[in-house]
Amino acid sequence: TKLKLQNPRFLHTTSMNESQREELSALKAIFPEELSATNKLHYTYSIQLEEFGHSLTLYFELHSDYPTVSPPRFQLESFGLDEIIKAELRNELLALFESDSGVLFVWIDHIKCFLAGLPSISSHNTESVESKLSDKPPQLVAESQPESPTTPPLPGDCHELKIFHGEPVTDRRSVFQAHACQVSSLELVKQMLTELKSNKKIAQATHNILAYRFIDKDKGVLMQDCDDDKEHGAGGRLSHLLQYSGAEGVAVVVTRWYGGIHLGPDRFKHINNVARTLLVDCGLVQGAAERGSKKKRR
Repeated sequence: TKLKLQNPRFLHTTSMNESQREELSALKAIFPEELSATNKLHYTYSIQLEEFGHSLTLYFELHSDYPTVSPPRFQLESFGLDEIIKAELRNELLALFESDSGVLFVWIDHIKCFLAGLPSISSHNTESVESKLSDKPPQLVAESQPESPTTPPLPGDCHELKIFHGEPVTDRRSVFQAHACQVSSLELVKQMLTELKSNKKIAQATHNILAYRFIDKDKGVLMQDCDDDKEHGAGGRLSHLLQYSGAEGVAVVVTRWYGGIHLGPDRFKHINNVARTLLVDCGLVQGAAERGSKKKRR
């Protein structure tokens, strides 16, 4: 499907600006399977979003006036929604744009909430929608499987936490390492942080970026939040990673030791990649190949 150009006055850029590169890099790190390039020459991409049986594909183009003047040109495609609903959603997305500010993550969140507010459809209809939207099988991303050592149990009356530690990744002297464990309360999240920071090296790191997501069994509500720890935007990206990988009962911390060289958008790629790799390796979320095989079996 090709993006329908809404306004011919925009000119295609020969290269992305820094804001576009950073935003796209973060999207690729968080949505490695859902995001695909439909026309690399014109910087046109698509991302498929699903919620409660509804499926919608957002096509967008990063033209030269985005994000300084106008939002990306975009198109919404869904065989499960009528044109009136899509027009309503389109107007809401346009209203969310503010000049000089990336809007794609805001759009994705809004679309997910919009779909969640629609009446659920049956699994039979879900399969029908997916079959129409999927012109080709999902791209599978291989995941490495290193062993993940765990910290020793906490002493005393505290709940024992099994904290997994990922393999460190180094880029231009900056080091990134992920840590994850299963949680079911804010107390366990705080306990995890306390245990991690009992390690002097982790406590003195430049950033310890946190995101968690679990069901509060007493209240019956989903609890999720994040902390950038002064790495602006990093916690939100980790939170997106947990949300769109379907993680529940999970807390993840990515520790970064800054090496003195600015990495630009690459830092967000490393933060999300080390977190996703660890979560898959220790079985807290599904890997890309497993999710792809389940889609094929439906």
